[in-house]
Order: sequence, then structure tokens, then C-alpha cells
Amino acid sequence: MAQAQQTIEPIAENVPLSLEKTPRPDILSLVSPDRPIRLGDAVITRDTRLGRQIRRFIEHFDQQAFASGLRLELSTDFEMLAAINPHLDKLPLTPQFDPAVSEIGPVNGFWLKGVDARGEIVHTQAVRFDDLSHTTLALHLKSLRAFYAEPAVSAHPDESCDVSAPAACAITGRICYHGEVWIKKESGLRGHDLAHSTPRLALAIALARWLPDFVYGTVQPGIAEKGVVTRYGYRNMEPGGIHWIIPRTGERLDEWLVWMAWRDLIEMIERAGV
Repeated sequence: MAQAQQTIEPIAENVPLSLEKTPRPDILSLVSPDRPIRLGDAVITRDTRLGRQIRRFIEHFDQQAFASGLRLELSTDFEMLAAINPHLDKLPLTPQFDPAVSEIGPVNGFWLKGVDARGEIVHTQAVRFDDLSHTTLALHLKSLRAFYAEPAVSAHPDESCDVSAPAACAITGRICYHGEVWIKKESGLRGHDLAHSTPRLALAIALARWLPDFVYGTVQPGIAEKGVVTRYGYRNMEPGGIHWIIPRTGERLDEWLVWMAWRDLIEMIERAGV
């Protein structure tokens, strides 16, 4: 398995100047909290080489989805996501994106909603940003702060998260978590190219907004072994890296850690050739 980068390498001369480690502009500033809007209308990128590439990438795959009958909308209203989630045939909302127990909103997150031609929600996914400059992903997960704003208040007394993935000890800095990737079974999208391109759209938006050092996710072993996350764009994975015991639901999750470094994200955009 490939290992996470121990340090972030200096920017090479042939890499676009837009990779300077400066805060991104708020590309989601056009999103109304109570009304998700069309993805292509919600994203603004800087007028740089990379910014233009990201813009073309997003517009290309957004138009591709729309032509296939899937309207992608973007929102930063996580109260809305929490409200609609119980009405979808998916797992409960993960605490990382639940505003009742986690600090998540317009400043540090966004989510995508896919609506079919009948107006039915058939797809969701979400991304949150965390500044782990003074810690590591392993410690962030073990402390349960990856899940809850106040673990002492929101976590079950016997809840725990053990991390055995070596990469988690090297992942630090500006970090994005990518989750809630769901496609309705009867939508006809599973196995379709759209099922693989839509997660890349969320990764592109995260790159434009935060220029993260790493993006990570956790996936069930069966999904990872089928190579699904590779088609999403992820370059690295480690099996059995996250062991999360959740007494409240009776779950004992043993998931794979998947991640991309910022250079992987940029290569994903450049290799698309759009």
C-alpha cells in the first residue's frame, strides 16, 4: 500500500502559481442557506490556471450529470441535510455532518444533493474542513473530536475509536473529510459513470475552496475491495485502519482509511483533460 506523505513537498516550478498555500476565497458565497442552487451557478474560482481548470472540470461533469437526468445542487445548510436524511433509504447521518452534535456549517462544510427528473433525491455527499495543523488525523479520531464538537457531552461513555492505519499518524495540516456518499438503489445510477464522477466533483470543490493538504474518508471493506473508491479518485488506502465502537447504535465499525494528498487532487483535475 502507498503511504501518506510525511511532509508536504515544496511546490515545483512547473506547478500552477495558484497552489500557493493561501486561504481560498469563499467559493460558496452565492449559496442561500435555505435554497440549494445548481452546482455550476454556485461555484466561483480564481482566474488562475488551476482555478480555470477546476471551473472547467466542475462545469463538464455537472453538465454531464444534467444531460443524464441528474440535477446537482449545492448547499451549506446542514440543518436541511439532517432533516431530509431520515426520509432517504440510507444510513443515519454521520455525526461529522450532524449540526446537533458537531460544529458544521457554511464556514467549514458543504454538501451536494442529486435530484432526478421526477424531483426525487437520489444522491448525497458532503465534505467538511478541519485544521489539524497541531495534531494528526490519528489523534483527532481517537479523541472523538473528528465526530463531535464536545465528545464529553455527545459521545457515549463507552464509545471509542482506535486507529491502526500508519498513514493516519502522518496526515496533518489542512484536512477535509469526505463522506455521506449515497446513491439510491433504484435510481439506476449505481455502476453508471455518474456514480464515479460525482464524488470527484466534491473533491474538486474542496480543492478550490480550501486547498487541503489531505482529503480522507472511511469505507466499508466490501466497498473498498471492489475498487469503488479508486474510481472515485482516491489513490491510497489501508485496510482495517479505523475501529469505531458506537454503543448507542450497537455498531462496531472496522473500516478502511482512504486518502489523497493535495498533489493527487491536482493531478485528478489535470488528467481529466477537460
